[in-house]
Amino acid sequence: MAPGADPLKTAILSGIIVAGELFRERDEPRSGMGQAEAEEASRIADLLIRRLAESLGESP
Repeated sequence: MAPGADPLKTAILSGIIVAGELFRERDEPRSGMGQAEAEEASRIADLLIRRLAESLGESP
């Protein structure tokens, strides 16, 4: 972490970036992985999105 950086702001921005990537991946899956891997990645992404939404008091 950069000197003087606020850890809370860093955590919030990191969460926003991760959530954005998860939403993008769910809507536009990349090729190059097998069907089983893609389904597992989708399941994990949905779980993380649901947990983030719940912690923000929103519904996915």
